[in-house]
Amino acid sequence: MTHHPILDIEKLDVRYGSQTVLHGVDLQLPRGDSVGIVGESGSGKSTLAWAILGLLPPGGVVSGGSLRFNGQDILGRPASALRGGRIAMVFQDPFTALNPSLPIGRQITEVLIERGLADAHSARTEALRLMDEVRLPRAETLLHAYPHQLSGGMKQRVVIATALACSPELLLLDEPTTALDVTVEARILDLLDELRKDRGLSMMFISHNIGLVERMCSRVTVLRHGKVQESGPATQVLWQPRHAYTRKLLAALPRLRYDQPPAPAPAAVIAQARNVSLSFRSVHPLGGLARVLRLPEPPSVAALSGVSLSLHPGEVVGLVGESGSGKSTLGRCLIGLQAPDSGQVELEGHDIYAARGATARQLRRRSQMVFQNPDSSLNPRHRIGEVLRRPLQLLGMPRTRQQARIDELLDLVRLPRHYVDRYPHQLSGGEKQRVGIARTLALEPSVLVCDEATSALDVSVQAAILELLQDLRDRLGVAMLFISHDLAVVSQIADRVVVMRHGVIVEQGQTGALMRHPQHEYTRQLLASVPPFVAQRSLKAA
Repeated sequence: MTHHPILDIEKLDVRYGSQTVLHGVDLQLPRGDSVGIVGESGSGKSTLAWAILGLLPPGGVVSGGSLRFNGQDILGRPASALRGGRIAMVFQDPFTALNPSLPIGRQITEVLIERGLADAHSARTEALRLMDEVRLPRAETLLHAYPHQLSGGMKQRVVIATALACSPELLLLDEPTTALDVTVEARILDLLDELRKDRGLSMMFISHNIGLVERMCSRVTVLRHGKVQESGPATQVLWQPRHAYTRKLLAALPRLRYDQPPAPAPAAVIAQARNVSLSFRSVHPLGGLARVLRLPEPPSVAALSGVSLSLHPGEVVGLVGESGSGKSTLGRCLIGLQAPDSGQVELEGHDIYAARGATARQLRRRSQMVFQNPDSSLNPRHRIGEVLRRPLQLLGMPRTRQQARIDELLDLVRLPRHYVDRYPHQLSGGEKQRVGIARTLALEPSVLVCDEATSALDVSVQAAILELLQDLRDRLGVAMLFISHDLAVVSQIADRVVVMRHGVIVEQGQTGALMRHPQHEYTRQLLASVPPFVAQRSLKAA
């Protein structure tokens, strides 16, 4: 008896208009196995998934090749014949994959009822079973909860439960953990591995996270510009790559650094937080107004509790921790965006929240932030030249000098000068982040707070941005607070590492020493959550 692979793709071509975006793609997925599709943004990974589901966007057509599922050609078949039933998909961002206006239970039961798999009563029972299967706690209570009341990891478990509702044979997972903290990612991957074994599921992981793919997949296919560059067993492709592009991707992976970088020359503290505490009170908006209830004092959440931290000129301090640890809140306090309830924040010897007038304006200019998502931090209607001109106008720089300064800024971040005439949508993600960095440098800051500044980027682009930040630190002597949930990324750039949890600093120290000998249990948990592939490569290089 012949055992067909569950998915067999031969010479698949996909076009958008006159542009071919997939060129002769070959791929086989054995039943019950997992394959990883690896590549940078624009490589065609997601297009391949949409083609399998029959859900190519308008203008997209399969122009050649064959696509067989369970031995049957599925090209041209209605998407509804496959989608949700035999093939299901788990999307990248659980925040957008769930309907914010519907309770969790209803979102799962609607799938079951719509597919004719259950009536209203039995659908509820099945929804509870699915929620238990994906390890959601207190399933009875969560049935009535809304997405905003769940953590990111819990939302992704709901998305997985919804995908499993129709008992699919093949699960497509498009960057399923990109939006999650490293410890949450590890738990979600453990869950997916259990589900694959228990249900006999076949899985296709689409990701630029090579550590994830190595952990979860027995086979790997590397895509670039819609073409397969290399394909084979994961151990061969990732440990003994044949193609130059695969080697380039692997070289760009961040590694845990166990050596100790040379310490910067002793210098006065440029910025510091002293015993800073901050609490947020729970507020429930209603139609733009606060709902007034006769209740005791509303509950508060301690975002920061007695936090002290210092930065020296030319020093990079890495600030790590999971979502809700207080990292971003501390960053906002340092640049004057969030006043603490108690404690002091000083920049260049001045209390930034006590300063007034010209001194306050000068201090605000001297501390700047590089944001996580360049798409949302750049005005899409402004050309790059205008984006960089605005801060120069705020400085009162004469217009005759502005263009020369814009050219200098573009040179600093290694962008061509003719980009002044481009709009943000005409730039890649890495180029947009370079523009964001150039904009902060326009104000000549002494302190930069980089809040997850590389987490939205491909590994090779991430490596280039980290190299750029290190170069700017060396050339300009700017101090940096580098905020991230990824210890491997932080160890690439930081002189010191500070670990936060629940608004408290639990450990800090020189990068190499902290990576080699973590003292706090939480730091050890973070290190244990680093993908084994990254950890093994780091040890091999040490």
